[in-house]
Amino acid sequence: MAFPPSGGGGGSIPANMVIWLVIGILVFIALIFVFVFTAAFVWGPRLIRKLSGTTGPMVNGLSGEAIIESIADTGMTVSMRGVGAYAPDYRFVLQVSPAGGEATYRVETKALVPRLYLPLVVPGAHVGVLIDPTDPARVSIDFTRLADLSGRTWVAGQSEYSSVRT
Repeated sequence: MAFPPSGGGGGSIPANMVIWLVIGILVFIALIFVFVFTAAFVWGPRLIRKLSGTTGPMVNGLSGEAIIESIADTGMTVSMRGVGAYAPDYRFVLQVSPAGGEATYRVETKALVPRLYLPLVVPGAHVGVLIDPTDPARVSIDFTRLADLSGRTWVAGQSEYSSVRT
């Protein structure tokens, strides 16, 4: 069948073809809407971390502690689930101490700092870290485990300080 149909039909499309054409267009529009409205929630946090070069929460990371040697603002802020609104992106130099008593080592990493923890994140502060078991140079800072300079640690969700093992 040639399209448009030849003959005296006035160039109209057969009725059964119109129905499938409308269904196809509606399915296409629905897929676009689903993609647009879910993309920010599904791929948003991963894309933001990829673009900013920060590390996210590490799955199956080994626990450890670190001392912040230096901190530098990258000039970027990010708003997303998990870090809150306008969380600044910082570059950290850390002195990492693995929990197993292994030798300490120095590492540089970037992290988004939730605004709640900004006053506590200063050079000399102790922070909890999660260490990648396959690449110890890759660490993720756990801001829920912070310690002040007196050696007392504060854990999010607890009302009192506890002593840090040194």
